[in-house]
Amino acid sequence: MLQNFISNAIRYTQKGKILLGCRHTGNSIRIEVWDTGVGIPEDKLSEVFEEFRRINNPKHSKVEGLGLGLAITERIAHILEHPISVRSWPGKGTVFSVNVPLGETSKAIKQQPENRGWTRSKGLEGLMCWLWITSQVFWKA
Repeated sequence: MLQNFISNAIRYTQKGKILLGCRHTGNSIRIEVWDTGVGIPEDKLSEVFEEFRRINNPKHSKVEGLGLGLAITERIAHILEHPISVRSWPGKGTVFSVNVPLGETSKAIKQQPENRGWTRSKGLEGLMCWLWITSQVFWKA
């Protein structure tokens, strides 16, 4: 699902920024992909999830595709019971999101630490990693 959201954001954002973010909401995490692309008119928002449907917009016609990605994404979300949503502002951008339920900590498998002395993760303590996606990909580590 996220791969589709991100690839669409890259396709439809000629200039500007793309942001991948997460928000804790109750018993779930909402994962959002924001872009500053061309946007989608409000009356066309539900159409983006229809098979073989492409929004009739001159800026969209420059992008190739069959119009299946979001239809498949919606079906996967339905099967997994992970609600997805879209909000958009024409000329300003779009945000697609998926709500993923938090797991039950009591069912988590706790990995036993290996007793090998120094481990790699200690060397990464305090590390910040940034990924900025614009027309190029930048990493900060």
